[in-house]
Order: sequence, then C-alpha cells, then structure tokens
Amino acid sequence: MRFITLFVSVFSVLIIFSAEMKAQATLEVGFFSFNEGTPGYTLNNGEGDRFVQLEVRFTKTFNSKPEVIFSVEQLDCSIDGNIRYSIESSLVTRESFLLKIKTWQDTRIFAIRGKWIAVSDE
Repeated sequence: MRFITLFVSVFSVLIIFSAEMKAQATLEVGFFSFNEGTPGYTLNNGEGDRFVQLEVRFTKTFNSKPEVIFSVEQLDCSIDGNIRYSIESSLVTRESFLLKIKTWQDTRIFAIRGKWIAVSDE
C-alpha cells in the first residue's frame, strides 16, 4: 500500500491531507487566475450570488475519475465588507472538470489565483 501526503499552505496555516492509496496514484497539477480583465468577470461588482467558471481539460486522460483539490494563493478583495467565496469542482470526468468560484452578498473580489490538484487511484 502507498500513502500520499499533500501539503497545502492557506493563509500561513499548513494543512496536511493524507490518504491511503491502494494502487499507483496519478496526479496532475494546474493553476487558475481570474481578475477584472477576465471576460464575463462579475465578482468585483454588484450584490447577491455571482460566479465565474472555467472548464479545465487534463493533459492526459485519467484511468478513473479523479478527486480535485484547490488552494488559493492570492485574493484581492475589498475591505468594505465580509470576505465570502467558495471554490468547487463539478462535472468531473476522466478528461476534465468545471471549476467554479462564487461569491455572494456585498463581497467584492478583484482578483483570485490558485492551484488545483487532480488525484486518482490507477
């Protein structure tokens, strides 16, 4: 049996993910970056639910559907209200996933950047 451990630093706090892998694990790492110059970007204005999304295609097809993990490296937002955001993956397949960043109420996010890691037991 193999173990995989991922070290993710979020807001200067080290978070450790550890999982037992029963077979060879395959992973792919990528990044995301959205800002006011991104077409259709609405996280920086208005109120209520707003989101930006991106279809991410893997460079190679996984043998089984991967799990996707996110980390945020940069967040530029207004200090005039609470900071509210969520990042999620949906429509995950062996070939791709849909990355969605959402905010709500009066939060204004001018830019957000981070990494994603897709991990699959092979």
